[in-house]
Amino acid sequence: MNKKIYKEKNRKIIKPISAKCSDRSNLPKKNLKSGHPEDWLSSNILSQLNLYGVSFDFFINWETKQLNNEIWIKGLLIDDITDINIFLKEMDSVFNFKTIKQIVQIFNSLADIYFIIIPDNQDWKSNNSYLYKIKVNSFSKRSSFTINKITINNFIDDIKKLTKKSIRSGKGLIYGTSLLECYLANNTDSPYPGDADMLLFNNENIPFLLLEFKKHTKETEIEKQNLNNYYPKPDNLKYQRLSILKHTLEQRYKKTLLFCVIYYPTQQHILKWKIEEIKVNINNTNIELFSGKSDTFFLPKKDNYIQYKEVLQNIIKFYNITNHK
Repeated sequence: MNKKIYKEKNRKIIKPISAKCSDRSNLPKKNLKSGHPEDWLSSNILSQLNLYGVSFDFFINWETKQLNNEIWIKGLLIDDITDINIFLKEMDSVFNFKTIKQIVQIFNSLADIYFIIIPDNQDWKSNNSYLYKIKVNSFSKRSSFTINKITINNFIDDIKKLTKKSIRSGKGLIYGTSLLECYLANNTDSPYPGDADMLLFNNENIPFLLLEFKKHTKETEIEKQNLNNYYPKPDNLKYQRLSILKHTLEQRYKKTLLFCVIYYPTQQHILKWKIEEIKVNINNTNIELFSGKSDTFFLPKKDNYIQYKEVLQNIIKFYNITNHK
C-alpha cells in the first residue's frame, strides 16, 4: 500500500480510494475543472435540503434473485489499532455513526449492517492474510458491535454463501478500491460485492432516489451516453443488482424509488453532465431495464459550493418531474 497516497489527516482508518491494481499510486482520470459527483453531493450540500446520502456494498442471491441479508460498508486500515475505543472513534470519524444509524433503520429486518475493515498492506494470496468483519448490533441507547477477525479464506466463503454464484471477471479488474478487491476479482470466482454509489433519503429515513455514477472517458458528447451503451453488455449484473435493490426497497416502503444514472465526463472540453432515468420491470425472476427520461446540465466548477447546490437542485427538479408525470 502506498501510504503517501492514502494518507488522510493522519487517520488510521480511511474510506477506500480507487487506484490501479498494479500501481496504487496511479489514480483514475478526473475532471480537474468540475470534480466528481460525490463532491457535488457531499453531506454538507445534501444537509442544506434536509437530505442524506449513503454508499454501501450489497449482495444478491442469484439463485432467487433477491437481496441477501448483509450490507457492507468498507474502510481501509492504514495502521493497526490495539485500543478498541480508539478503533471505534476512528470508525465514527470516517463513517459518521449518525448516518450508519440511519442505514440500520432503512434496512431494518431486511439486512444486517457490517463494517469491513481491510488491512490492505498484505499479500492476499497468503492463507495468513486477514481482515475485520464488524457487525452493527445496535444503535439505540448505545452503540454495540461484534468484531471478528477473519482469514481471507473465510471471507471468500462468506461471499460464496451470500451470492450463490461463481463470477469470473472476463477482462479483469484494472482499477479497484483496494488490493483486496483487485485480488478477489482477478484471482478468484468470488469478487467483492458491487455497491450502490448513492442512496438518497429524507429526514424520515425514506429512500427516494438511487444513483449510479457512470464515468465518461471518451471524447464523444455526453448526450450520447445512455443505458444501451452498458446494458445488457458489459454491465448486465451491475444493473440487475441495482434493479433488485430498487424493487426490494419499493416493496418495503410502498413508495417509488427512482433509479437514475449520472454520466460525468473526464474530458475537460465536455461542459455538461447527464442524468437518465432507468425504468425497471421485474416479473418473478425476469428483469427488464430500459431508458426513461433524461436531461443535461452544465458542469459545476470544482469547489464551487453554490454550483454544487445547483446540481442537487437540478437532480431534485428532475426527480419531481419524472416521479409525478
